[in-house]
Formats: sequence, structure tokens, C-alpha cells
Amino acid sequence: MNKLENLIKTVILPLALPVLRESVHMPHLVNTSYGEEAAKRGAVITVPLPQDLGDAEDVDTINGNPPRDLRDDTVEIKLDKWKQKTFKMNDKELWEAEQNAVLPSALESSIKALANSIDKDLLSLHRDIPFWAGKPGVTPAEKTSLIDVRKILQKNLVPMSDRSLVLDVEAEAELLDLLSDAQKNGDNITAGALREAFLGRLFGFDNFVDQNIVPHIAGTLTTGTTRILAVEAGRTRVSVDGGAGAETIKKGDRFSIAGVDGYFVFTEDATAVGGAVSSVGVYPAIPAGVGPNTSIQIVSDHTPNLAFHKNAFALAVRTLDDSESESSTIATAVDSVSGLPLRIETWRDSKLKCRLWSVDVLYGVKTIRPELAAILAG
Repeated sequence: MNKLENLIKTVILPLALPVLRESVHMPHLVNTSYGEEAAKRGAVITVPLPQDLGDAEDVDTINGNPPRDLRDDTVEIKLDKWKQKTFKMNDKELWEAEQNAVLPSALESSIKALANSIDKDLLSLHRDIPFWAGKPGVTPAEKTSLIDVRKILQKNLVPMSDRSLVLDVEAEAELLDLLSDAQKNGDNITAGALREAFLGRLFGFDNFVDQNIVPHIAGTLTTGTTRILAVEAGRTRVSVDGGAGAETIKKGDRFSIAGVDGYFVFTEDATAVGGAVSSVGVYPAIPAGVGPNTSIQIVSDHTPNLAFHKNAFALAVRTLDDSESESSTIATAVDSVSGLPLRIETWRDSKLKCRLWSVDVLYGVKTIRPELAAILAG
């Protein structure tokens, strides 16, 4: 091991991994699969799902109770997201890192950029979720907002443990203000939360704020009177109209159907021709009895604050090959706390007369049980 490689493995990586771990919330809140085996972009990882054995049975003291077969439930996640940041670091910064055991600012910033990419991709899975509460365009500011989104999870029989509510900064501010009013009225439970400006656990959720939540901008087909033209076999694809030209549907657009309880979500982007979309995917399946000329109402732009159980979403991360290279030095490490891996590569650019560095991570995200999540619209 040369001096540079030793520096990376003994100083830089141990300082870098906690930055990756602490920069985001979502990777710690979802179902995760980390592996020490190296993988390439495009590889498919099979992740086992938690077992569900159903309700307990009465004991049969005469015939005995037959054992319940375990279900071989798995989900395949494609490692299709390979993110990297490249930057320069001069000899002085490298020397300071070695002498003072501090992480160079360029490297710290690059690692945070990777962490934010993972976080944003997990948050984007909201587009698979049809269930929602709140008012589009109105930041949740009442306890009824939390109660309503909790009610959805209750109806969907979501397990009580491992529930999280991830809010944007506007929703957090409103709910902190709500707690402040509650304390004025003699509710001492909120005192600790207000001292730290941290919502903590409320209404059965572990609450977090995430600056990476961005509004969902709905397609333009929301502006007219929209209706179902036809429901295809399998009832997970429909044709709709209601526009006048090339209006759009966006993946994640949620909609209600006249006379039907609950909500549905479009599972892909689509563009109308002459005001009509010939075929677009939906989830869940359209109920029997819903046919042509049934009106639908598409939800307008909103902020997708996300309430979910950890098994609603999955993140698979694999280490990248750290094989030797003639022109560069490569090292990888896995954070012992979070399991997140990181690869660092460095090489000398003779033309620029400096040393270039790169950090990268390989991962994939997927919604595995949409019924275990709901949107708190804002």
C-alpha cells in the first residue's frame, strides 16, 4: 500500500463516511440492502421482503395446527443510479488533511452532494403513492392534518412501528408554531420539542424535516373536465380526455373517480393528442363498474410531505470495484453505522498540474409496498 492509498484509507475515508451518513434522513428510514460485494451499473439486486404470516390461529388440541409456509417474497432493484462528483485538491489541502485529520471542504461538499442525490431519489418515490390527505397548495398547519394522514395508514393496516413523517421546511415551521400554541395552553409535552426546534415523535410518527422535498407539478390536464374514455383489460390502464390539444399527465398525478372512494395515481407520463390520452397506467386497478364517461378529478400542484412505514420503499447500495489502476489510486469503505459505502479515486493531471479527486456511489431505489405510505399534501 503506497503512502497516498494509506492516507485515503486511514484518514480521509474515516472522516468522509460520517458526513455521508449524517447528511440525509431518507436512507435511514426505508428498507435497505447493503452488500460488500462489488457491483456494476445496471446490476439487479434481489432483496427479500419481510414475512407476513397473517393473524394468529386458535390452537387445535385435537388435530394440531399445520405449520404456515413461508412466502418467498422478494423484490428486484436495479442499480441504475451511479452518481459522482469530481474536484481538485492541491498538495497543501492534502497535507492539512493528513496533519490535522480534517476533511477538505471540497471533499465534504462532494460527499454531501452524493447524499442529497440518494435522498432526492428516495423522496421522488412519492409519485408511486395514490393515498393522500391535506389540501394541495396549502401548507399543513393543523393537528387534523397529522390525524388525517395517520387515518389513511390505519385504514391500510400499516404496522404501528417504524412510521416516519418527512416534512418540507414550510410544514415544519407551521407545525412548530402549532406546538407553541399548544404549550401556551398548558401542554408541557411539547416543551422539549420547542427548545430544540425539533418535532420529534407526534401522533405515532417520527418526524423529520428534509430540504430536498420539492413540489409535485401536475400535468396540464388538470385544468379541464376530465373523464375516462375506456378501461383496458386488467384495469391498470385507461384512456382519458378533457383537453383541447397536447395537454399532459405526469407520473405521480393523483386523481379521484366520481362515485368511488379513495384516490388513484398515474404511473407514467403521457401527452394528449387532440385533448385525449389513448393509454396511461394507473394504480391501484380501476374498480369494476367504472366505465366510459366517468368523471375524474386530478389533484393540482402540491408539496408531497411523506408519511410511510419503512417497508414502503427500498434502497439498495453496493460497493464499486476498487481494483488497481495504473493511472489512479482507488479505495472503498463501508460506514459501519449506516452501511453506506463510498469509493474515492484520485489521479494526477499533468496538463493542469494538479491532483483530481472523484467520489462516487452506486445504488437503486424502488417502491415495494405503496399501501404503506401516504402523502400529506401542502
